[in-house]
Amino acid sequence: MRVLEYPRIRKFKKVTDAFIADIAAYLLHHTERVELLSSIKLSPDPDDDVFLETAVDGRATQLVTGDKADLLSLREIEGIPIVSASEVVIRLGL
Repeated sequence: MRVLEYPRIRKFKKVTDAFIADIAAYLLHHTERVELLSSIKLSPDPDDDVFLETAVDGRATQLVTGDKADLLSLREIEGIPIVSASEVVIRLGL
């Protein structure tokens, strides 16, 4: 949720406080807890490996990130595409 507060994100799609509240409510009802079982050491930044593990163990359809230096450069993890937020917006037609 923190990423929605970034000025460049707010400017990109004119994100409002109401939109952030709607996203938070949606996430509360449509997400699930993921137990991490994998031990993945692929990111140039070891702190980012937890996101890769979560995507794999949670059987994600995609991993969305703005981390160009580390995560986006991997392009995919175990068949799961690693994509930018702008790419998701285009894919979803938003």
